Amino acid sequence: HIECMTVQDMIDRAYVFFGEGLLNEYGPPREDTPRVKGGPAWIRSEKYTLEAKAEDGADRKTLMGPMLRAFLEERLQLETHRDVEEIPAYALTVAKGGLKIVPIASDSECKPQCGMITRGATGSTRVLDLGGMEREILITVLKLDRHVIDRTGLPESAGYNIHLEYPDDPDRRPGDFAGPEVFRAVEQQLGLKFEPVKGPHGV
Repeated sequence: HIECMTVQDMIDRAYVFFGEGLLNEYGPPREDTPRVKGGPAWIRSEKYTLEAKAEDGADRKTLMGPMLRAFLEERLQLETHRDVEEIPAYALTVAKGGLKIVPIASDSECKPQCGMITRGATGSTRVLDLGGMEREILITVLKLDRHVIDRTGLPESAGYNIHLEYPDDPDRRPGDFAGPEVFRAVEQQLGLKFEPVKGPHGV
């Protein structure tokens, strides 16, 4: 059951979120670099409700991935193709001093518990903790103003306990992009560096 959703969002879920993903794409969709391009304007404005019945045992990933793709292609004659465009991005690399976080060997090593994100503050210092999470989650949580190209050469599926402290910026409003103080903290405390580059992005 899909309620009140645009066709563009259906395509995004079927082909990206529950599909093969896109090159150098992490986190939720961004307005400045849309993941779905082309098509008539109504696919972004008109909203629809879809009700379909699947065989017993179909999980959410199957329903929202291959089954939704089949519906869009067979019932609505949707045609798509993948492309790559060049966009402003950040290259994520290991800093000169070397990586300062160590992959966890098992879930028992997660601090805080695996999959937990905690945010806090100590005086004028912001504190962020990620328990046993992949670098992709860190990239998403930091909320950067560009897409990120991972050039660390580290295993993608490795999980880390990440503790990050950075000065609070009194002028930054909720929802603003991460600033220079966050980049410095990531380099000094985690041994990771973000550098501005031009890079490929899938659509």
